[in-house]
Amino acid sequence: MRLVGVASKYMYLVPYYNGADFHGKLTRVKLDVQGEKRPRPSLVLEFTDLETFFGIGPFQDQVQVLNLTALDPRMAGYYDGFSVVSTTSYVNVSLESYDDLSQWTLIDSATYRENPGNTIFNNNVPITEEHLYLSPYMNGGGYSGLVTKVYLRAFDASTLPPFSPPVYSTLDLTQLDPDLTGFVSCFTRKFPFLCFPLTILRKGNNFGYFVQRNNDNGLGGKVVRVDLSEFHNAPRLAATVLDLEQIDERLVGFGGAFVLNSFAYFVPYMWTANDLSPTVNPYHGVVVRLNLLTLAIEKLDLTLVDPSLKGFMRGFAFGKYAVFVPHKNGPHNITPRRVNPSQKLHFGKLVRVNTDVFSPDGVDVLDLTATLRSQIPNLPDVELRGFLGGGASGQYGFFVPYFNGVRFAGKVVRVNLRTFNEVQVLELTQIDDTLRGFTGAVMSATPEPTDTSLWLWTIPEGTRAMYTFIHEENA
Repeated sequence: MRLVGVASKYMYLVPYYNGADFHGKLTRVKLDVQGEKRPRPSLVLEFTDLETFFGIGPFQDQVQVLNLTALDPRMAGYYDGFSVVSTTSYVNVSLESYDDLSQWTLIDSATYRENPGNTIFNNNVPITEEHLYLSPYMNGGGYSGLVTKVYLRAFDASTLPPFSPPVYSTLDLTQLDPDLTGFVSCFTRKFPFLCFPLTILRKGNNFGYFVQRNNDNGLGGKVVRVDLSEFHNAPRLAATVLDLEQIDERLVGFGGAFVLNSFAYFVPYMWTANDLSPTVNPYHGVVVRLNLLTLAIEKLDLTLVDPSLKGFMRGFAFGKYAVFVPHKNGPHNITPRRVNPSQKLHFGKLVRVNTDVFSPDGVDVLDLTATLRSQIPNLPDVELRGFLGGGASGQYGFFVPYFNGVRFAGKVVRVNLRTFNEVQVLELTQIDDTLRGFTGAVMSATPEPTDTSLWLWTIPEGTRAMYTFIHEENA
C-alpha cells in the first residue's frame, strides 16, 4: 500500500450548531497523545483518558477552545475550513497612544497605517505562521457571507508577544453581492476544483475558493475566489465570483470534493433539494471521478455494494484510498427518535474505495455503530453516526461529530485507515457540554515534530514491551 502524507499534531474542528445555538467554538484537539502506563495491554496510543467517564474523555490539555462568537457575535455557524502556512511581514512598533516606548506590538504590515507619533523599531519582521480560513454558512442572523481568517497562534497567545490583529480578521462577501451567503465548502491549492474553467480557478496557494450551496434564494452555484494576500482589503478588490449554474444547472448537490493523484472525487450526497417529502429519498451514492488530465468522467454507485451507502458529507484521500464520511441516508425526519439502528436516518458506515480498483470490488465498509471499539469497555457505540467531515493524520482517520439523529453530537471518532479497524471515541462534551455540532476538520499544516509516531504503530504485547509513555509530570 502506498502511504503518503504527513502526520499533523493538531486537528481543528469547524464550529457550526450545537443544538442550542449557532456557535463559534473553534476547537483544537492534540492528536499525538499516548496515555499513561497501566497494568494491561496498551490500546493504540490511548487516544482518550481511561480515568474519565466511560474512558472516552480527553486528557488534560488535549483539547483547547477559542470562542470566536465571544469576540464577534457574527462569527458563528461555519461549514468548512482550510489552513495555509505563509510568511507574514510585521511592523514592530510602539504606538503613540501607548506613551511608553517599553510597550510595543507587532502589526501586520499590510494593515499598518503610518503615524509620525509612532516609534518603529523594525519595519519588516517576517514570521511564518498558520492561518485558518472558515467558510460562512449560517449564524444567528441568517445565512452568512462573513469569511473569517483565524491566526492560529491565538491558541498559544499567552506565550507570544502582542500581535495585531491578535486573533482574527474578516471579509464580508455580502458587500460585493448580497446573494453571496450560504457557503458549505472551501479549499485552497491542496484541493483545487479543476473541473471548473482553468482560466478562472487557477491553482495557487494565494487563493481560497468558497463554494455556495444554498441561501434564502434557494440552491446556489456561485464560487468565490478570494486572493488571500488581499484579504485585508474590500471584497471588490479581494474577491471574484463565478456562477456555475450559468454553465450547467446540474452543478449542485454534492457533499464535497477532494483530489487524489490526477483525479477529483465528488462526494455523493443529495440529488434533489426535496428532503421533506415522505415518498422521496433525496440522497444518492454515486461517486463521480473526474480525470483532471482528460476531463473524462467515471461513476461508481456505492449502493450496488450496500443499498444504504448514500448521503455522504465530505471525504478525503489516504494513500491509494478515497474515504467517504457517512452522514444521512434517509428521508427527512422532523421527530427526534431514540438511538435505535432500525429507526435511524443518519448512518455510520464508513466507506473506503481502492482507487486502483474503481469498482464495487474495491469498496470496503466499516459500520462504526456495530464495530467493537479499541477501548475499555470495547462495546460498539450506536451513536457513531451522522458525521460531517474528517481528515487523516498519519495512518489515522478522524471523523467529525455533527448530529446522530437524536442530538447534536460531540464524539470524535478515530480509525486506523491502514488496517481499517481500531475504532476509538473521544467525547468532547465531557469538558464542555456545548462542544457539539461541528462541520469539518482541518489538520494543522505547520510542520512540527509529534510527541509520538502516528505512522505504522503496532499494539505492544502487554506492558512488558519497551515503549515510551507520556506522564502528567512530563507531558
